[in-house]
Amino acid sequence: MMKAKFTGLLLLGFLFSVLMAQSQPYSLKGRSCIELNLGLWHESKAANAVLVSSVMSTAKASGLLGSLAYAYWLDENVCATVSLGVLSTEATSTVIVSVTQLLSSGVYQRASTVIPILVGARFYLPQPETQALKGPFLSLAVGSYIGFEA
Repeated sequence: MMKAKFTGLLLLGFLFSVLMAQSQPYSLKGRSCIELNLGLWHESKAANAVLVSSVMSTAKASGLLGSLAYAYWLDENVCATVSLGVLSTEATSTVIVSVTQLLSSGVYQRASTVIPILVGARFYLPQPETQALKGPFLSLAVGSYIGFEA
């Protein structure tokens, strides 16, 4: 019941913002915005393996994806973008215990992250109506992907 109310309020707010945006003519040239993109990369895995000479236990989890971007409209249909994000994070923990030698064991932990730093442009495809909201676009970005592992 609570989820339905929340969804209804969310849709009502979205409809209100779209109607307000359509009722006011505006030009995007020379304007800028900050964009926040969030997502989840859901992969969690736990495994246990019993081998002849050892026992191995592994736990793996991946998490949040997201970016923070700045866009500046050079023209009505073209904007330049700069973004900094987190593409993927992973945390892995492995425990290996040797059955044949009780003193031989190992615990391995690893965390890794990939950070893209991109500069690009977006070209919005022309709409049949001049008052239409911005629709589909083509995007091009170049930059570096920096990876860290600990």
